[in-house]
Amino acid sequence: MNKIVNHILSFLQLIILAIVFLVQYFSTRKMGMMRHVVYTNQKWEANYPIATNELGAIAVVAIIALIVGIKLFVKLKSENKDAIWMKIFALQMAVSIIYIGFSLIYSTEQIRSYYYINIGLLLTVFFQTMKSCIYLKTFKQL
Repeated sequence: MNKIVNHILSFLQLIILAIVFLVQYFSTRKMGMMRHVVYTNQKWEANYPIATNELGAIAVVAIIALIVGIKLFVKLKSENKDAIWMKIFALQMAVSIIYIGFSLIYSTEQIRSYYYINIGLLLTVFFQTMKSCIYLKTFKQL
């Protein structure tokens, strides 16, 4: 059951990243897509407190990554250094760092589809955290 959930979450991560890549690709190549992205950016900035939500999401991702990272690191220290735990720890930290770095470095002025990419990366971090928690729960360490 856990393998099926893991594969489904991995597949969802790949689909989300592919969609985000396509949005970025077409927003730089096709004028209609660029207009839609600019209109959506303006609409979201007018209707929602984007800066507050973004900083809140960064804080939540950092805290969750820290908690899950510590749990995985303790698991690495207590058990033999199995390759799967190293991979999970590295993936969890890498995905979280990529999201936090992207959110802090870029903006809509530099990348028009910034909000789409940001949401896609946030969902990827969420799915990766779910996978890490499933692995931890499977081995009764959560």
